[in-house]
Amino acid sequence: MPEYNEEYEISGPKGTKRGTAFVDTGASFTVLPKPVADELGVTAYRPETVDTNNGPVTWGVGRADVSVGGKPAREQDVFIAPAENPLAIGANSLQISGFKLRAMSARARLSICDDCDQKRRHPYLGDTCAACGCLLELKSRLPGSHCPIGKW
Repeated sequence: MPEYNEEYEISGPKGTKRGTAFVDTGASFTVLPKPVADELGVTAYRPETVDTNNGPVTWGVGRADVSVGGKPAREQDVFIAPAENPLAIGANSLQISGFKLRAMSARARLSICDDCDQKRRHPYLGDTCAACGCLLELKSRLPGSHCPIGKW
């Protein structure tokens, strides 16, 4: 899947950070590495378990003002992740900022699955996913579905 980056501005009680970050449309919230959250004064008000490519992890959820693509900043939830995680803009931040997200076509989803090491060929059911057990042809056509390992 092509990488997409967007300009951002994130503010907390202690300051503002600007730059360009990876946009992860498979993620719900924007992800702040802990050192960035500390610099901005963003603290967790609750924990939340998050499904990642490496399995479930528990991160803190804090509040920050997030602006994407020059749109007005809006206060929203952000994940506070360990330092080794990159700052990433999530789908909620895009939608709150007014970006319109189009659903990926079934053909595009299947194309991504074709290159995935989790794709398995079942003799009677066709192509399945080893990560979630779904029937790829069916799941790729469901509008609200997503890849369990974050590829779409």
